[in-house]
Amino acid sequence: MLAAKRNEQAPPAEAAIERLRLLREEARGWRAEHPRRTAAEGVERVYRDGRRQRENCGLESASAPWHEWRKSVKYHGYHAQLLQKLHPVAKAYAEPWDRLGKLLGDEHDLSVLDQRLVESELSQHPSAGIVADAVRQRRAVIRRKASRLGKQLYRPSSRAVRRVVRELLP
Repeated sequence: MLAAKRNEQAPPAEAAIERLRLLREEARGWRAEHPRRTAAEGVERVYRDGRRQRENCGLESASAPWHEWRKSVKYHGYHAQLLQKLHPVAKAYAEPWDRLGKLLGDEHDLSVLDQRLVESELSQHPSAGIVADAVRQRRAVIRRKASRLGKQLYRPSSRAVRRVVRELLP
């Protein structure tokens, strides 16, 4: 109660820091009932979401589905990085996820560039069309590569991924 009263009177940043400190103290006692199962289910959910989002990414799709897929690939890539710290076999699993994440990051960067070119004052400049065409061609190449790699990486079922993760966890 006293901490809550201090938070009301403190400047916003100090109040937030105090709330985080209190939460950290409270969280020290938190324990998952089944940590291996909980972690494996989280990895499975992110993987399953990525599989679904990949299905929305046709070669001619808008940028938004590709961006959503990119986020899921990044999250699963983080999981893969954590797993490789726990088990050496997971390194071979993490590397292609990193490649896919980089491809999708490049696609996103080119998508933003393409949009900025369209919105720019320079869009009427004679060379703007040449640059825009080059950007779109490169995006098409990247999308084909990402689609092929994604199809390969998302081949296992989400349940199979969950089972493997549970086996890898200590």
